[in-house]
Amino acid sequence: MLSKKKIIAISLSLCLSLSSFLIYKHNHINVIKQDALMASINSFDELYKDSDAVILVKAKGNKENVVNGEDWDQTGYTLSEVEIVKVLKNNDNHPINNNENINIIEPYYIEQGGIFEGENKLIYEDYTELKEDCLYILTLGWYDEGKAYATNGVSQAKYNIDGKDTEELKTFNISTSKRKKRSLDSQEPQNHMQELRQQVLEKFDKEIQEAVENN
Repeated sequence: MLSKKKIIAISLSLCLSLSSFLIYKHNHINVIKQDALMASINSFDELYKDSDAVILVKAKGNKENVVNGEDWDQTGYTLSEVEIVKVLKNNDNHPINNNENINIIEPYYIEQGGIFEGENKLIYEDYTELKEDCLYILTLGWYDEGKAYATNGVSQAKYNIDGKDTEELKTFNISTSKRKKRSLDSQEPQNHMQELRQQVLEKFDKEIQEAVENN
């Protein structure tokens, strides 16, 4: 069983060791992708059980870049506003409700200077940020320091369900060519991320169809 605290710590500890990273330019910003030493996630049910909350949301597009420290000691994250369409798993200690807007913590941030000159976007693994007006299922863990929920599992914590987040779909080679009642239909999994996505689609089939039809 993977540790929830370990996953959240990995998702939020963006004080990059630089032992393994990829850097490239995107819209004049240095994008720095850092490897994360993630515990193995064998199934979505395992991640579901290990998460404090699981929600189906619509991203609102409002974001706040949070940076702590200076120069090489900088860490940070992004606070992103989402509208909760459906609570799929709740937390008695920090309850959330359908139809309310909350801020969640995403595992990336933007710094000026620091590791490289100019504007740097520091992000873990293949995580792609939430896109405005897109629908997602998110697995979350409560982050005491930030007093907010944080994505629990880096890229494995976020699943676009309406086929509109083209960056996420391209990153994980997700096909949307066959469309029925929902925008993302079943396909033969080709990698572990696709297997997890398939499990999400099957577990929340009814909730996904209702959300896509109503949004």
